[in-house]
Amino acid sequence: AMDRQDCRSIRRRSRTDAPLTHFVSSRGEKCRLGSNTGAHVCQRLRALPPAAGSAAGLEVLPLILIITLGMTLADSVAFFLGRLGRAQVLASNGRLASFLATAGAKHSWLPLVVVALWAAFVPLANEVILFPVGLLGYRAHQVIPMLVLGSLTLNTLFSLGFLGIFGRITLL
Repeated sequence: AMDRQDCRSIRRRSRTDAPLTHFVSSRGEKCRLGSNTGAHVCQRLRALPPAAGSAAGLEVLPLILIITLGMTLADSVAFFLGRLGRAQVLASNGRLASFLATAGAKHSWLPLVVVALWAAFVPLANEVILFPVGLLGYRAHQVIPMLVLGSLTLNTLFSLGFLGIFGRITLL
């Protein structure tokens, strides 16, 4: 059942505006007003509509995790291609090899931070940064956690921002 405040505001709107016959209450109940009496009949909705917090009936948190997993797997391909091509690139270009060795020795932590920040806040392809990181020779156990952290941040910000604009947020 609905509380008295909901009933009063609905009756007030139904008297002043065009005839209001159907509505969804603040508790997610689908309601119908009687034609003459202003009485209402409410029934609990089975699921919130997609605009109210989830796309295609999926909850937000599992959806964010699934998208993050997919992005990480796709982005890992570029990283591993960089790792596979490292030996060939180093053998064919001596100047590039010395630059990569110097850059990797001086700033060993910097590419990992760049990967996390790029994946989190730059809405462009992560492959642009992951291929060179693979060429630098970083290990997967160093790069993948930063990539997951960045992708999870980006997907959370986008999803919650989208739901904040277009609907009600339901995390679980």
